[in-house]
Amino acid sequence: MSDKESSPIINNLMEMNEEALKNLSWNKSDLYQWEGFWCNPSIMKAAMDLKATFKSYPNDVLLASSMKTCSTWLKAICVCIMQGN
Repeated sequence: MSDKESSPIINNLMEMNEEALKNLSWNKSDLYQWEGFWCNPSIMKAAMDLKATFKSYPNDVLLASSMKTCSTWLKAICVCIMQGN
């Protein structure tokens, strides 16, 4: 059995693809609903991997945004909040 077939994330993703709500996006790619969000399989795999492996600490800040969505401003706001400005 290859590493891809034995990976719990891949196995879970394949199971979810069979059971999850599925729809087509505007560009005809598959979208799946996972934990209340619609995403394509590659994003869903990355999110599942992050959820399975990420260990957080009380003072961690996780900032995530799509490209070209003002992430520079979001980072600046996070720094201001964390420094108490």
